[in-house]
Amino acid sequence: ETILINPKSLPLFSTQFNCFIVQSMNGLPRFKDDSDALLRRIKIIKFNHQYNDKTANKDIKEKYIKDKRLLEWILSKVIVMDFDFMTD
Repeated sequence: ETILINPKSLPLFSTQFNCFIVQSMNGLPRFKDDSDALLRRIKIIKFNHQYNDKTANKDIKEKYIKDKRLLEWILSKVIVMDFDFMTD
């Protein structure tokens, strides 16, 4: 989607951002955006499962998060996922 940029003291210009951001959070952040512009640009994937200390895999924080090959593989799978089927 092309957006209009209005920098202060400079001419207007249009651009298109192509970025991919993965965030993990415990709740949705608050936005001042009262349009649907933000929601058109993001995909929210809800994870309902909770782990307790006894069943938690400690390797996730200690090993997997540092494994570049694993993280690249996960990203390659997420990029091609069909998110149209997801509902809240």
